[in-house]
Amino acid sequence: MVKEDTGVKRKSTKSPKEMKGYGGPVRPVCRLEDLDKDTLAKLANEYARAYQQMDGHWYEAVAKRYGEKIAREIDFEVWMRNIPSTARRTLEALGHKENDMAGILKVMQFHPAAGGCPFLYDYEVELKGLKVGIVKVARCHPMRHYREKGNMDFVRVMCRKWDPEMFGQSAKAIVPDVQWKPLVLPPYDAPYERQEPGYDCMWEFTIPDKP
Repeated sequence: MVKEDTGVKRKSTKSPKEMKGYGGPVRPVCRLEDLDKDTLAKLANEYARAYQQMDGHWYEAVAKRYGEKIAREIDFEVWMRNIPSTARRTLEALGHKENDMAGILKVMQFHPAAGGCPFLYDYEVELKGLKVGIVKVARCHPMRHYREKGNMDFVRVMCRKWDPEMFGQSAKAIVPDVQWKPLVLPPYDAPYERQEPGYDCMWEFTIPDKP
C-alpha cells in the first residue's frame, strides 16, 4: 500500500555547519562535531578536569566518613580498575592502530588521568626507539599541592605506591608485556635520590625482545 504524500517535510536533525564557539542563540541540535577546534580543545580540557575533580570530591567524602586509610585503599582500587579501559579507548579515539611503544606514549599524552588533563599536569614524551620510550612529567599539580601543604606522607603514597602501578597499567593496556621503571620520583630520597631540573618525575618504558 502506497502511503499518501501529505506534502509536509520533516525537519532535518542535522546540525548547521561548523561554528566558532557557541556564544549565539541556542540551536535545537548541536553536537561536539559541529564545534570548531579551539572550542573542542577547551571542552576536552574541562572534561578531563571534571574527571579528576570528581575523584577528589569522592576521596574527601569517603575520608570524612570512614577515614584516610579506607579512602586511600578504595581510591587506588577504583583507579586501577578505570585506567586500563580508558587507556584503550583513548588510543582508539586517537586513531593509532598499533599496540606498540608509540601507542603507549600517545596514551600518556592524552589519557584524562595524565597528560590529557593540562589543568593538573604537563607531560613530555620521547620515543627513543621502537621499543623504548620516556615519559617526563614537567608539572604534577597534585604532588606540588600536597608537598606545599607539608603532607609528605601523602606525597610518598601517591608517588611511590600509586604512580608506579598506575603508569604501568596504562602502558600494559596497550602492550601487556611492557616493562617500566621510574627514573626520577618524589620525594627524591633513597632509593630515588636523583632529580632532573624542570621535571617532577620521569619514567622509562621498555618492550622486551621476544625469545
